[in-house]
Amino acid sequence: MDTDGLIGNNFLKKFAVVLDFPEKRLLIKKFESA
Repeated sequence: MDTDGLIGNNFLKKFAVVLDFPEKRLLIKKFESA
């Protein structure tokens, strides 16, 4: 999505990494709060 250029690129990468580690799902909450 070109619309989410800033967070789209970095966020999706971090999001994908977190998906690989269910134990770190809490990180997603922190990213959303940030």
